[in-house]
Amino acid sequence: MPRWEPQRNRVQDGNPRTFRTTLLMNRSPSDIHPASRSAAPLRSTARWQSVWGVTVLFTVALSVMFVLLSHVPLWHTDLWGHLQYGEILCTEKAIPATEPIMPLAAGVPFVDSAWLSQVIAFKVFESAGVAGLQCLYAACITACCGLLLWLSHRHGRGPVISLAAVAVWLALEWQQLPVIRPQLAGAVCFLALLTCLSQRRYSVSVFVIVTGLMLLWANLHGSFIMGLGLLSCFTLGRAIDVVRRSKRLTAIAHDTKTRQLLVLTLCGGLAVFVNPYGPQLYFHVLTFARNPNLADLTEWKLLSFTSQQGQIFAAAVIFLIPMLYFSPRRITTAEILLLTGLGAATVWTSRMIVWFAPIAAYVFALHGGALWNRYVFHPRPRPLGTPRRNWARTTLVAVAIMTAGAFSPLGRLIWSGPPVDFNAAVSSQTPVAAAEFLLERQPAGQMFNTYEWGDYLSWVGHRHAQRWPIYVASHAHLVPRQVWVDYMALIGAPADWEQRLEQYDVQTVVIDHRNRSALISRLRASDHWTLVFEDDIAAIFIRKHP
Repeated sequence: MPRWEPQRNRVQDGNPRTFRTTLLMNRSPSDIHPASRSAAPLRSTARWQSVWGVTVLFTVALSVMFVLLSHVPLWHTDLWGHLQYGEILCTEKAIPATEPIMPLAAGVPFVDSAWLSQVIAFKVFESAGVAGLQCLYAACITACCGLLLWLSHRHGRGPVISLAAVAVWLALEWQQLPVIRPQLAGAVCFLALLTCLSQRRYSVSVFVIVTGLMLLWANLHGSFIMGLGLLSCFTLGRAIDVVRRSKRLTAIAHDTKTRQLLVLTLCGGLAVFVNPYGPQLYFHVLTFARNPNLADLTEWKLLSFTSQQGQIFAAAVIFLIPMLYFSPRRITTAEILLLTGLGAATVWTSRMIVWFAPIAAYVFALHGGALWNRYVFHPRPRPLGTPRRNWARTTLVAVAIMTAGAFSPLGRLIWSGPPVDFNAAVSSQTPVAAAEFLLERQPAGQMFNTYEWGDYLSWVGHRHAQRWPIYVASHAHLVPRQVWVDYMALIGAPADWEQRLEQYDVQTVVIDHRNRSALISRLRASDHWTLVFEDDIAAIFIRKHP
């Protein structure tokens, strides 16, 4: 019988890996020898619980999530602008030096930090249409959830805590998730980097993966700067923890993991230089948020605690504070730096919740799992020996993945099913009918359009070899300041709205009913404008006497 005392030898945070090590240290050689093993039924049951059950449960959960997300309508904002940029890149084989979509932004320098994401999205659309875009979107979010599940379970947290951590991430990200943009690629890279850094030991493969990941991230989206921040927080946090425990500043130089983290940070920082702009990309990303146009966008404003997103953020913070206080697991300095830094950044700019959410889910998995293992569920020691390959488990996992693919829009397309209806594949606020009307009656002169629709209108015109002179698109930082100021004034229907439109020689107005009803009322009452199209979403006016 093994000589061990459960209460005295149980690890502080309930980690089953350490618990198994303690059990091994207290066993005699006869207990470990294969001939003396008599707990085959226990090993079989444990294998079902730790391998069979968890693997199948997570695979089924992720498969169901992929199917549901693959039927989410494509958003009507900057997705279409990124597709147009991707087509321009593929056609011209080069990144334009100035803004290529908005005529009023002609000559504005164009720094495309998401060029690789745009090319990938366009190639997917060119091959599989909107069904491919829906599956690409679902794959990004499912990959994030899969990384969180694996990260949580690898640290010894059970399936309940792992699934709860995913729920925390989804709740915090919910208002950002419907918007399909290159930022999703950045979210996948962020979680992949967090998974690498959370390992107990760093092998050579970790250095290769982190370097390649940062190189890829720098070309996928400008949020790579968050990856460098993550590396820096882990490095600084480890150094502070070493000094706190040893009471000596020189101990940092002798700590292997601190040196490894420092090398990882340097490798990641140097890998970012491999991009079309070189080191200048750093300057562009760091100064991007200073653009005054962004201050008028909701996602760049202070987080409002009266909004649903603000209330979820506040609830997460209120829940995490006592959990960390009562956690039997030691709180690392890196966790404190990341939570406080990204939490403050989220309050300052609500868009930063995209990066706070995975850190909150990660901390919840570690410390919530420690509390769960201590007070609710005491994990059993894992079975000794290497688990055998189980073909039934592999078959179930493969069937779940194939079923998810078959029920996705892309699966229906592959199996010659009914084609995906474009109107059903896009969001309800997409001006599909208005764009079709404009195709029949090509707008003459300058157009004034809703900010959120500029990308879609430009994309439709571009696909039909027509360059519609849109007023603004969702890349607000590329809009000249005076043009943006006039746009913000015009949507409020000021007294001099007609003079402002004449200043830009606007001949066509395409606006939405939801948020621009005041301007629509003024256009209806004016003797200089005629309503030529209207549905539940949009209204189109043209000038009577151009």
